[in-house]
Amino acid sequence: DELFSVELKKREAVWRLPEFGNFAHFDPQNGLASIAVIKAHLDVLVERSNRTRATN
Repeated sequence: DELFSVELKKREAVWRLPEFGNFAHFDPQNGLASIAVIKAHLDVLVERSNRTRATN
C-alpha cells in the first residue's frame, strides 16, 4: 500500500495514514519539477512522431 500520494493540481502530499503525516514530512516540489520536465519531453516526442512520414 502507498503511504502518500502527491496531488498535482494542489501541489501537496496527501497522506493515506494520518499518523504518518505527523511523523514524516515530504516536500513534493522536487517531484513536481521532475514531472514538469518529463511532460515537456513527452510533448516533444509526440510532436516529432506526428511529423514523421510513415514508410509503406
